[in-house]
Amino acid sequence: MKILFLANRFPYPPYRGDKLKIFNLAKQLSVRHELYLVTFY
Repeated sequence: MKILFLANRFPYPPYRGDKLKIFNLAKQLSVRHELYLVTFY
């Protein structure tokens, strides 16, 4: 499945709570799906 993932922050480096949550969610979704990450950076 192709997924468009919209995030309000760039998730790398994952050192704070909001970035860490985005990073881990995108990492888990990309294992089984084709993931496109769009950020407003």
